[in-house]
Amino acid sequence: MPSALVPRLASILRAPALHFAVAGALLFSASRALEGSAWTASGVDPDSRLIVVDAARIRGLQRDYKLAFMGRPSEDETRALVEKTVADEILFREGLALGFEQGDRAISWRLVQKMRYLGEDNGEDPATLYARALRLGLHLSDPVVRQLMVEKVRLVVGWSAPAPSEEELAAWYAAHKGEFGQAARVTFRHVFFERGRRGADAARRAAEDAIGKAVGQGAEAAAALGGDPFLMGKRLVAQGPTDLDKFFGPAFSKQVLSMPAGSWQGPVESAYGWHLLFIEQRFDPKIPELAEVRSRVEKQYENSRRTERVTQYLDDVRPNYTIRIDESAIRGAARD
Repeated sequence: MPSALVPRLASILRAPALHFAVAGALLFSASRALEGSAWTASGVDPDSRLIVVDAARIRGLQRDYKLAFMGRPSEDETRALVEKTVADEILFREGLALGFEQGDRAISWRLVQKMRYLGEDNGEDPATLYARALRLGLHLSDPVVRQLMVEKVRLVVGWSAPAPSEEELAAWYAAHKGEFGQAARVTFRHVFFERGRRGADAARRAAEDAIGKAVGQGAEAAAALGGDPFLMGKRLVAQGPTDLDKFFGPAFSKQVLSMPAGSWQGPVESAYGWHLLFIEQRFDPKIPELAEVRSRVEKQYENSRRTERVTQYLDDVRPNYTIRIDESAIRGAARD
C-alpha cells in the first residue's frame, strides 16, 4: 500500500462513524444477499497473492445476477461482474494486510454470533470469542465480514485526500455544468375533464366545448369552464419535464412545455383525461452559478474523487497479485 496513506488511514480508522457507516445496512442485508454467492467460494490464505476466478465462481456470479435482474448476463456483463469480483478480492486482501478485521465492532458482533451459532461458545466473553473466531479464520470466508472489509478499504482510500481548493472546485464545475442545469419549467392553471367519471368520449367532448368558451379569456375564466376536481389542484407551480412526465405522462409533458404563455390551450390528453391549460409563466432552461448549487457540487465532486482514488489505488496494488480468470467460462456464459 502507498506509504503516504498510512498515517491518514490510522486517524480515519479511529473514528467511530466509519464503523457505523459501513455496518448499517450491510450487516443486516448482506447476509441474505451474499450467502451462497461467488463471495463464498472458499476461504483465502491471508498471505496469498493469487486470485483465481474459475468456472464455478463465474457460474455463481451469473446465478446471483439472474436472481437480482431476472435475466442471464451477457458476455460483457459477465466480464464486468468478474472484474468487480477481482477488485473486491484485492480490497479484501489489502484490508487483511492492514489488519482491518481487528478491533472492529461490526465484525466482532458478526463473528461472535457465528461462533455461538456453530456451538463454539464455551461461556467465554465476547472479546475472547472474537479472538478465537479470528484464530479459526472465520473472517476469511464469511460473506458479511468480507463485504465489511471491502467497504472499509473503499471508505478509507476514498477519504484519504484533502478538501478541494476553490479553484479546483470551480474548474470541476465548469467541466460538469450540464449535470446541474435546470430544465425548462412552467406554472399553469388547468381545467380537468376526468375520463373515469365522464367516460372517454364524453370527457373529450366536454373539453372541446369548454375551449371554445375559453378563447380570448384570462386565467380567471377557469371557474366558469366547468371541469372535475383534480388531486394535485388547479394550479401547478414551476413544473419541469420530470414532474410532468411522472404525474401526467411524456406526451402531455412535451405539449405543455412547448405551449405559449398567456392564453388557453388544449384540450391535451393525460393519463387521467383531458385538460385545458393556461400557461401563467415560463422558466427557460438555466445553468446555475456555482454559488446557487455549491452544496450539490461539493458532494458530487467528492463522490467522483473518491471513486477515482479507489480506482487509482486498485491500479497501484493490482500488479502485486497474480490473477487467473477462466476466459472460456466468460465467453461461454452468454451461449449457455
